[in-house]
Amino acid sequence: MVGRLVLWTILSLLSINSLAEAEAAAKLAKNSSCKDRCGGVHIPYPFGMGAGHCYVDNWFEIVCKKDSSTLGIPKPFLKRFNQEVLAISIPESTVRVSHRITASCSTTPVNEYNMEFENSPFAFSESNNTFVVMGCNNSASMWSLDGRIIFGGCKSPCGRGRFIHGNRSNGTSNCCETEIPYHLNAFITTIEPKVSHNIVNGECNYAFLVDKYWFQKYFTVPTPNISVPVVLKWGIHPTSYSSKLHGPTSKQYQCHRNDPTLLGDHNFTISTYTCACAHGYKGNPYLPQGCQGIYTSLNLFIPCI
Repeated sequence: MVGRLVLWTILSLLSINSLAEAEAAAKLAKNSSCKDRCGGVHIPYPFGMGAGHCYVDNWFEIVCKKDSSTLGIPKPFLKRFNQEVLAISIPESTVRVSHRITASCSTTPVNEYNMEFENSPFAFSESNNTFVVMGCNNSASMWSLDGRIIFGGCKSPCGRGRFIHGNRSNGTSNCCETEIPYHLNAFITTIEPKVSHNIVNGECNYAFLVDKYWFQKYFTVPTPNISVPVVLKWGIHPTSYSSKLHGPTSKQYQCHRNDPTLLGDHNFTISTYTCACAHGYKGNPYLPQGCQGIYTSLNLFIPCI
């Protein structure tokens, strides 16, 4: 019995050592000269900062810039869009960015262009975002850049009690929200305010896309020029996928192709690839040996001694 226990201990130690070596290799897979943090935000590959080998292609290049509004604390930005990055998720293939809300403080209609990701590997996440309209008797909608297709919208009422999420009020009295279409990557926000209590009392009307989970938990009172988090989904361009990343099949990871979607004659995205660690593995599937086993099953028959 003692001999069997010793043998099992040896095999377990060998397995743990092998796993530790694999994890160390994964950490070194991304060149040690590549920085992976800006301020308080972790920047995992395929995103990166610095030299070209630190990110998969120019779409994923991050620049770290100091901001006077945050006492000099650096913030990461997607360089191609100059968009502040709040968080990056490899398992969910998402990046949270900061975006300014649209406001109208008069009866003049507002048409405002938002972030545009046409012909890029980014799109607004339909499962994580919601389009919110706030203000008394405020009608707002989302349109295609050429003004031919309406993607959604709603009209907020007047005289309604505070907008409640669970047991928490977000501080506004008139609000409505609507879903966004699949693979939306560019739109114009249109606000058509009417003469109302808001205008008479010098208040404003608002419309904005926002991370719906953040909105439910943290949003309070809107003011002009504030920014809110928006979730983008991303994938790897086929050219970068074939030239810089591994093949589509492996025991440790799995990759699949995301094809573009059409609405009318508008192409909402380009084809991209996303990867994920296979069941029983965790880590970064975009790095060599980036997916490591979260448990080891030896499946050995050890006779009683």
